[in-house]
Amino acid sequence: MRGWPVTEQLLWSFKSPGGFNFSRPVVAGGVVWASTTGGQVFAVRASDGSVLWEEPVDWHPGNPVVHFDHIWGTSLVAVAEQYGGTNGYLKAFDPNTGAHLWTSSVPVAQPGSGCTDPIVIPIFGEGNFQVQLGTDDGTLMTFSAANGQLLWQQALSPGPIQAPPHWANW
Repeated sequence: MRGWPVTEQLLWSFKSPGGFNFSRPVVAGGVVWASTTGGQVFAVRASDGSVLWEEPVDWHPGNPVVHFDHIWGTSLVAVAEQYGGTNGYLKAFDPNTGAHLWTSSVPVAQPGSGCTDPIVIPIFGEGNFQVQLGTDDGTLMTFSAANGQLLWQQALSPGPIQAPPHWANW
């Protein structure tokens, strides 16, 4: 089989400074983004493991979602705070610099509860995007990706929404 050479050599490693567990990483454009149960979001250069930026968040952020849209100039990394002692919010960061872009206008998790990982949904022909997630109380929530304002929410079930929403390109 032809392809990349296979080696068993470790190219690099990165350990969370606080020793906390990492979420499932997201890789795009030569960067690895990950969050930790210790309340950190990291951007790490994929080629050598060097930290590009690190930003704190409250409580336990879930898996990050990374969005780049070069046509409309919209870029963000979003994570949802959850399982803490106070309300958790959806937070967005600039994927290139780590600068805080916005915090959601309403909480996405109540004290001690969680939510799904967020997804980004494009709105065709409008140049704007939405960030959507489900909550432990069964509510589907949709926020503006530009400023974190709640656009709409709908109670779907009395129990938790446990899997992230999925978007289908119709």
